[in-house]
Amino acid sequence: MKKILIMMTLLALLFSAPAFAGSLTFSWTQEIVEGLKGWHVYTSTTQGGPYTLVPGDIIYEGIPGATYQTTKVMILPVGMNYFVLTAFTDTAESGYSNETSADIPFPPPGDFTATYEVQTK
Repeated sequence: MKKILIMMTLLALLFSAPAFAGSLTFSWTQEIVEGLKGWHVYTSTTQGGPYTLVPGDIIYEGIPGATYQTTKVMILPVGMNYFVLTAFTDTAESGYSNETSADIPFPPPGDFTATYEVQTK
């Protein structure tokens, strides 16, 4: 049921505004807690949510560090998009991180050319 709801939400976003594929790089800090399995990214087109889970967990590789980073390829609607992150274990999920945002531009046309031909009578 959760997967169907996520897909319906993503489809609604895709058909309500122009959307384009691109890659977003996220970075964050995390105090390591026992049992940490990874992180979930959530997105919204409204500041403050509600948020929708972005498919594909970010898996903790067991390497403690001060800063973590990942790049996700996503299809997002044009305009401002907001993101939050949660950490998860096998049995629990944290609250939302601080919110960050990215302004998805409307890409210009590419490979625009013109050809002139002389017309003869």
